[in-house]
Amino acid sequence: MPAAGDRIRVRLMLGGEGEGRRLQTQYWRRDDSGWRFDPERTLAAMGPSEEPRAVARPQPRAPRARR
Repeated sequence: MPAAGDRIRVRLMLGGEGEGRRLQTQYWRRDDSGWRFDPERTLAAMGPSEEPRAVARPQPRAPRARR
């Protein structure tokens, strides 16, 4: 289980059909109440034309079903 102070980096592919896709890196940190989007760290890692926004909260992966 992650502890308070842990950080993760999430890489997302944004854009849909016909929109031109782009990769966005987001940084999240864990505190006592859960995962929080870290806009300062995300903004520092982005180019000047990108805008940081929390797209989704990281979720633990469910175990894959065996076939």
